[in-house]
Amino acid sequence: MSVEDILHTIGDTGRYQKLMLALISYTVVLQVLFGLVNVFFTMSTDHYCRVNLNQTYELDSPLKRATIPRTHHGNQTTWDSCHMYNANESIIWNSNLASGSASNRSSFAAFGVQPCDHGWVFDRSSVSNTLVMEFNLVCDKAWLQQLPKSTYAFAGIFGSLIFGPLSDAYGRKPTFFFTLIIAFIFNVLMYLSTTFPMFVTCQFLMGIVSPAIYNIGHLIVVEMATTKSRPMALIVPSLAHPICELLLAGMSYAVRSNWRIIQLVVLLGCVLTIPYYWITDETPRWLYQQGRLEETEKLFEKIAKWNKRTYQRESLKSSNTKEEEDNSNSPISALTNLFVRKELRCRTMSISVGWLSIGTFYYGVGYNFNFISNNTLTNLILGLISISDVIGYLLCWLMLKYLPRRWLLFSSMIITALCWMVAGIVGNMAVKISFVVVAKMFAVIQYLAFFAYSAELYPTEVRNASIGLGQTLAYIGATVAPYIFALMDINPLLPFIIISSLLVVGGVMVLLLPETFNEDLMDSIDDITKRREDDSIITNKSTEGSRLLEERRHPGQ
Repeated sequence: MSVEDILHTIGDTGRYQKLMLALISYTVVLQVLFGLVNVFFTMSTDHYCRVNLNQTYELDSPLKRATIPRTHHGNQTTWDSCHMYNANESIIWNSNLASGSASNRSSFAAFGVQPCDHGWVFDRSSVSNTLVMEFNLVCDKAWLQQLPKSTYAFAGIFGSLIFGPLSDAYGRKPTFFFTLIIAFIFNVLMYLSTTFPMFVTCQFLMGIVSPAIYNIGHLIVVEMATTKSRPMALIVPSLAHPICELLLAGMSYAVRSNWRIIQLVVLLGCVLTIPYYWITDETPRWLYQQGRLEETEKLFEKIAKWNKRTYQRESLKSSNTKEEEDNSNSPISALTNLFVRKELRCRTMSISVGWLSIGTFYYGVGYNFNFISNNTLTNLILGLISISDVIGYLLCWLMLKYLPRRWLLFSSMIITALCWMVAGIVGNMAVKISFVVVAKMFAVIQYLAFFAYSAELYPTEVRNASIGLGQTLAYIGATVAPYIFALMDINPLLPFIIISSLLVVGGVMVLLLPETFNEDLMDSIDDITKRREDDSIITNKSTEGSRLLEERRHPGQ
């Protein structure tokens, strides 16, 4: 019996798998929070130069009229956010501020203007405290506002590439728990950050482990499932993503985007993952592929006991032909095999293009959706995207159960490209948001389908290395995405044209890959050759059968 057959026998959707799904789903909630909080941490509001320490934000006041210059933009006049009149505080307070007259303002204007040297006063009516406010990331430092987002995304490039091969070489469980502990440590340091460089450094290190938590967590439940239950194992933890988005939007509203409070909640959430070392198990597929039969059998017995089934030990031993001492592996070999082994090279090149294109859109829009609105619509758009994500996950569940992988990915990527292009063309804000939300929904379908497809295309010994490489390319796209959106300043259509083109190319490349629908997960690279040979035999038999049938129909020809 194979691992797949044994999982069928001892239960693939029993109490044990449900416990694992619940545990992994919780870590997905945390992983989403790690990245998405930056949307609220970097929010900015109206501001102007601070004159004295006790000053509070006011729409208009004698002090503001006397110290802050006006700027003119066409027919509109606004307060200057980055300059003040070059007059010291004693001169200001010895003047007749109450009058706020034009002559009064003119007298201060005679001093000239200077940059804000005492910080800024922020409008805190709806947003109480963000990184922008606490560390004064405005005016000549405004470019730093996007640094936590881009740093986090950039770090994911290394994290996916490092921890994928590590989990293939040393196991899913130890690598997974290590990333959870590292996440806990750096969340503590982020909460204690007293400077912006300290916070960004922690964000970079968090960005390294964050994708590994998502990838390895999903892989744990996928490798404990059978072909029939695999879509459920993939989708259920992912449903935590939109639920988390809704909770974060509500929490941000309740605490008025106070980044310290939000970070404290995330930190306390990480504490609950410490017992995972004693609760979670290694996956049976990895143990079996490594030749660790005794541990595999004990795990099957544990799963069977939880699921109230029975397991016969001899069934695994009789089917295993792999020698235990021949199963050594290393992180480097797991990664290089993707390109060196001819069985994997073409698959890796084709699916890499798909991962890059979907990552550019999925993460780009997911972490930069405020490009289509101001701060007042941020919570609304996040709520709409969260609802569309839920619909996307449920649709993906059905599609993975009933549709071939290649055409599912190709069609959804083309639809996403079309919706994204329409969103760039239309001018009505409501219509634009609608098409962005629909495009994001199909991007969710693609992202999960890519994960499932990668798990099915590659055997256990390089499975997480392949997913890690794909995630690396997705995070490269996420890192580049903010700069693609910045091209709106040159031409508003450029981001829509570039990303739509990427999606179309990625969809076409997927069609070059083999179909894996309704096929069992492979354990070794040699299984790829065996499966190809089996497919060839089936094809030859089918061709021969058709020829014989044709001869019977037309015996004289």
